[in-house]
Amino acid sequence: MSIYEELFKESKGKPVQYNDKLLLMIDRIQVVKNEIINITIESTNSKYIQGVGFHEELEVFGEITRRPLVLESFSVEPKKRNKIKSKLPFSFSVKAIKNGFITYYNVCIINEVQQYWHNGACMYSENIQNGKRYYCNDIIDDNNFDDIVFTVCKMQ
Repeated sequence: MSIYEELFKESKGKPVQYNDKLLLMIDRIQVVKNEIINITIESTNSKYIQGVGFHEELEVFGEITRRPLVLESFSVEPKKRNKIKSKLPFSFSVKAIKNGFITYYNVCIINEVQQYWHNGACMYSENIQNGKRYYCNDIIDDNNFDDIVFTVCKMQ
């Protein structure tokens, strides 16, 4: 079990302070109905496909989807995905279906299975204009926080 997994187990999934970073398993942004949030996958550095998962029902790519997952591979045409992992940065938007929060987290795909929230999968953030940038570890416990870097920003 990774040190991060132990810390999150003790905190019951709440954010934990580790060295100089506030580590999160999940984060959220407050929204009103029909508000659009921009997400950009800026970079990835993992042998596994990385992505951003969402907890709510949202409109993504023009379709309303419950608990959508957007992968870095979506940045490449389907017929080229077996040769090219991704073309980054890759930006997309999600639209809130109701007032409340949009909740999100980092995900990786291993053997066609979504992996998140265990074995060290976590992230920390920094404030940027109109939002936050997230630096993430996938489930490989390597402490580099560069497996996926993405931003979440409100439209202005």
